[in-house]
Amino acid sequence: MVKQQPPGIHSQSKSREKKMATKTKETAIQEVNPIGFGITRSSGIMVPATAYSVRNNCQIGQWMRGDGVTPIGNKLSFSPIHVVPFYGDLGKTKATHWLQVWGVSEQVLSGKSVFVTYIKGQNQSSFGNMILEATLEGKQPQNIIIHSSFIQKSNEYGTYYTLGFEMADRAEDDPMQEKIALLIGSYPQLTDTNIPITLFPSNGLDQSQLDEELDLRRTLAGKS
Repeated sequence: MVKQQPPGIHSQSKSREKKMATKTKETAIQEVNPIGFGITRSSGIMVPATAYSVRNNCQIGQWMRGDGVTPIGNKLSFSPIHVVPFYGDLGKTKATHWLQVWGVSEQVLSGKSVFVTYIKGQNQSSFGNMILEATLEGKQPQNIIIHSSFIQKSNEYGTYYTLGFEMADRAEDDPMQEKIALLIGSYPQLTDTNIPITLFPSNGLDQSQLDEELDLRRTLAGKS
């Protein structure tokens, strides 16, 4: 005797398939921005096609939007999601070690997009040490928030500013924890196409190799 399928099973299966198809479609719409400005991840945090730049201006002690005109303030709190050592020329600063830092901050685009900034000199050292300590303690990017502020100093040449950093844990119920974790888990491609050819990743290169690479890139930049 052939078993009769209980009534409603087939229709329920079709209903589930329809719901799954609808969910898949909604996820696709959420993750792909059809306009072409970038990709909005399921976390709700966008990875823009053109990196959104934030500058730390140590001459005036202000965090600035990439245009260099619009100030954010003298304090910025953010979660760093990716850090890469760089070397080279950026603006008027030549042959210098930098950290390329990608982060998410509620102060920048309401935390709905990643941003990139570059940190150099003493600021780079203190920030790098803090990231190393967090890593050794087993902390994940979504668990921490970096509070940065400009500290005024002076010498015989006048007044200038350096960046101070403090690390804190995000609250367990902070919704940004889950959003940032989802973003990192999606393995986003983080590339800044706005930087000059004379600034490049320095991983695995000693100083002589860095200088040789920079000379080559300066030559190529002069020909472009």
